[in-house]
Amino acid sequence: MLNKVLAWSSLAATLLFAGIACLVLWPPEWLRDSQKFVLIGLAVPLLVVSIVLALALLVIAVFRSMFES
Repeated sequence: MLNKVLAWSSLAATLLFAGIACLVLWPPEWLRDSQKFVLIGLAVPLLVVSIVLALALLVIAVFRSMFES
């Protein structure tokens, strides 16, 4: 159950990060002046969330391997 939650949340964070990357590469007219805010204010926290989720998956995998053997 926990693996499914982590997998879906990791997928959601990846899709959000990809969406923000698309906004930075092809910004609409109203966003052209504040591209740096979008990149720093949104993409960096999502990258941190993705890293934390990856570390959580690693910790879960290590604990599972300890208890299975």
